[in-house]
Amino acid sequence: MVSLVPGMTVEIIVSDPWDFGTAHGAGPFKACLTCAASDPNRAMKGTAAVFKLEETRMFRDVKCEYFVAQTRHEGSDLERLSVGEPVNCNLICIPVERALSDNPLDLAWWRGGVSLLASVRKA
Repeated sequence: MVSLVPGMTVEIIVSDPWDFGTAHGAGPFKACLTCAASDPNRAMKGTAAVFKLEETRMFRDVKCEYFVAQTRHEGSDLERLSVGEPVNCNLICIPVERALSDNPLDLAWWRGGVSLLASVRKA
């Protein structure tokens, strides 16, 4: 059961890639949860979420506004955000049309692009 509520505000602190940090700093960047559900991209159980940055960033000629977040470590889950714990995540930048689609968490189409390593915490 997913307990993350759309509209929840989070802070994202980016640790990699270094050139994102050079261009924009490490953060924290405010973002809003738009949706969360069981992660359709992984065999292991867990939650995935879509976050929308409060301020859009350009990076490597890509408009970075929406990101699919997945936990980086087995045994961790994005549900921990709801109780105030930070979570280490992979953030995959997705285009706005994917973010607003019927299945924004599906990354089967993704073959590379902007991805970040970050710590996400409830704001």
